[in-house]
Amino acid sequence: MVIIIFLAGTWFIIPLWQEARSGQVLEEARDQLQKAQTDFQQLKAQGKLWDKLLVQQSGQDINLMVPDAPNLPDVLFELESLVRDAGFDLLSISAVDVKDTKTRSSSVPSGARAVKVSLSLDNGSYLKFKTLLGNLRSAWRLLSLENFNFSGRETAYSVELTTYYMP
Repeated sequence: MVIIIFLAGTWFIIPLWQEARSGQVLEEARDQLQKAQTDFQQLKAQGKLWDKLLVQQSGQDINLMVPDAPNLPDVLFELESLVRDAGFDLLSISAVDVKDTKTRSSSVPSGARAVKVSLSLDNGSYLKFKTLLGNLRSAWRLLSLENFNFSGRETAYSVELTTYYMP
């Protein structure tokens, strides 16, 4: 019985103790904690922004997120800025107002209209794409990422978005 306990200690407990002693587990836990704290701060900041909007109940602020008209020039300008801020080269952009209810997505609420936007991007990387996603998430205008593709060389991306308006 003593031999079994000794062998178990040698094979299982001692390596775990050495790993914990080396600090690798502690460093991983610290990294996870730091990431969780960063995510929490971002959510907290976004919550404050939403609280501010709800308290103000200003039609102008709500109109920035879901405007009363498609305002395609504003949509194109905002998306171009977000793409350039992420470090991409914008090759082409197109927007189509989806007025036909048969082609509209079932996720579009009654009374709302969708605008489908397609972007062709170049000079990209994974980090730039992550930055672009963050930029899209923080945009004032309500946007849904519908689809994205990248080429085999991973520098050319195509992105399909949907934005909404309430006429």
